Amino acid sequence: MSRGGYYDWRQREANRYAEQDRVVSQEITRLLSLHQGRYGSPRLYQLLRTAGWVVSRRRVVRLMRAAGLRAKAVCGYRAKRNIHAQYTRHPNRLWTATVTAPNQVWVGDITYLKVGQTWRYLAIVMDQHSRRILAWALAKHRTAAVTCDVLARAAKGRPAPGVIFHSDRGSEGGFNRNTF
Repeated sequence: MSRGGYYDWRQREANRYAEQDRVVSQEITRLLSLHQGRYGSPRLYQLLRTAGWVVSRRRVVRLMRAAGLRAKAVCGYRAKRNIHAQYTRHPNRLWTATVTAPNQVWVGDITYLKVGQTWRYLAIVMDQHSRRILAWALAKHRTAAVTCDVLARAAKGRPAPGVIFHSDRGSEGGFNRNTF
């Protein structure tokens, strides 16, 4: 680049896109502070479009990145105190167990199902060898009472002595490793 070309470039006025970017960046900063930093680029894009701004989502992302703006991160998981000490009291008997017939190992778990616009919680107890469902419950709330009820209904068939019950150590409290 020549010296004259460089100084010509420096004295040139900002193009209209750079000016639009500056104005949109100011609006993004205002909206982000208005919503206490909780909104990310998808929501800010929707707000801008609703307010009549002609922008793309990629432009909002680019401008936020250039300005160093980020939404607050949601804290998705908090470890419970002494949780590992609680679970080390119950050894994992599945590591040494060999399942050759039904009613030797039962497994339990909870899964989330979206039914219409709401979530439901499906708790099940299954025989590991035959994969037969021994008991299940579909509930509106994920509670220890639901899990305990499912385990109690599965145990009504009087399981053989020494049946191992295994779960993934969920927070419901009802499913934890035990033997009958």
